[in-house]
Amino acid sequence: MDNYEALIGLPALLAAAPLLTQHLKQFVRAVRDRNNQWDKDATPWPLTCDVLTALLALGAWFSDWIPQEQVDSPLAALLVGLAGSVVIQRGYDAVTGGRDNG
Repeated sequence: MDNYEALIGLPALLAAAPLLTQHLKQFVRAVRDRNNQWDKDATPWPLTCDVLTALLALGAWFSDWIPQEQVDSPLAALLVGLAGSVVIQRGYDAVTGGRDNG
């Protein structure tokens, strides 16, 4: 496939919006209710992983590590980073059985 942006595209952006919203809620709950250990959904790590992988992909795009002929916009590079974040988090959940050790 010559253009990976067509593969990622607008559907990935629409799929990423609820994911980012959920991760933002978990982050805010974890920061706001640090002392409440009963809330298993409160964790800052999914949003942290999203931000770091998106910034890594954006930096890789600007430094030509991701070829700009295939991924021709910074938005597509961010979406590639978010896709990487989902892969990392699903892999972590598979290895740890979904428990949060953080």
